[in-house]
Amino acid sequence: MRPTIVVLGSGDRGRIYEPPLKDRAMIVSASRTIGYELAVAGCDLVVFSSDAAYVEKDVVEGYLAATVGDGRVIVRAPHGVAVGFDTSPEAAERIQVEPDPAGDWETSYYRSVFGADGIIVIGGGRSTRIAGVIAVAVRIPIVAVAAFGAGASIVWQHLCRHMNDATADDLHLMGRSWTDASANRLVASLLAQRARRQAAQEAEQKARRRDTIRRAGSSLAGATALSLAAASILLAYMTTGIGAALACLLVGPILGAIGGALVRDTAEAYSSLLWSAARGIGAGVLATTLYVASQLLTNEDTLTAESARRLLWFVVPMGIAAGYTFDLVYAKLRRVDVLPNESLQPTSTDAAGPPVAD
Repeated sequence: MRPTIVVLGSGDRGRIYEPPLKDRAMIVSASRTIGYELAVAGCDLVVFSSDAAYVEKDVVEGYLAATVGDGRVIVRAPHGVAVGFDTSPEAAERIQVEPDPAGDWETSYYRSVFGADGIIVIGGGRSTRIAGVIAVAVRIPIVAVAAFGAGASIVWQHLCRHMNDATADDLHLMGRSWTDASANRLVASLLAQRARRQAAQEAEQKARRRDTIRRAGSSLAGATALSLAAASILLAYMTTGIGAALACLLVGPILGAIGGALVRDTAEAYSSLLWSAARGIGAGVLATTLYVASQLLTNEDTLTAESARRLLWFVVPMGIAAGYTFDLVYAKLRRVDVLPNESLQPTSTDAAGPPVAD
């Protein structure tokens, strides 16, 4: 798909710019050369006016003068505003006027910035500066021709602070004085920024797909572990031996803890399925051991087949909760002092000095 490049700016001799405009006489030829290089590079051109006060008129003339490619010139102007370029009938067929129903130039002007594949700003005043700053803020590839000063130089300074997909060489190129090779290099710089931006977007999409797969895997593994934990309760009632019941008493809450940890894993920004499963095993073993040990301390006859079945109804949910909250509880425990600080204050005896010899 052909990249769509928006060109903005002006170099009107009768207008006062802040910062001042530089090399007014060279802006016309520079604009035409930029238009020519955009056509050679296979880009579509977007402009907003055919008024000679703006650089678009000269950019379009240079663009249509290129005999290569079949690129389009898209003119986005308010409805009812006449647009016309001095060109041959054959070249005029490449001009596509898209009237904006909003009726004011600001709407089509700033809206086009968000939909552009790249932006070039030359000279210009307040509106050019605002459009350039918007492009930098939303990370649209941009070339600010700072050699001619005015609004484009402010955009260049703003881009130097944020860079986005521009390299240091790109920024140095934008700030240099204009030469015969500048247009070709600046267009190449703009397209290189676009390529880097596309590569970054593709990398983000791949990362999101990997994250989606990871979360789906964690959800599936967690659901499987929780199902097996619930099945351990049923299996304990289907067996009559004490060994099988005790095995269910041990495995059931551990599976529940693994399931709880994996379910928690799906809500984490950065996590690992294996680490979550290991955390669940640790939480399940700890919770089950502590609870069963407390029962044995109070009643030595707890571990019978029937009592193991009854304990499963409690330790399995406890294992799920332990796996889901283990990292939170552990982090809190690490911040808690074993004894309150006030209990460590010295007694009145301790505070007294050594006995004084008579």
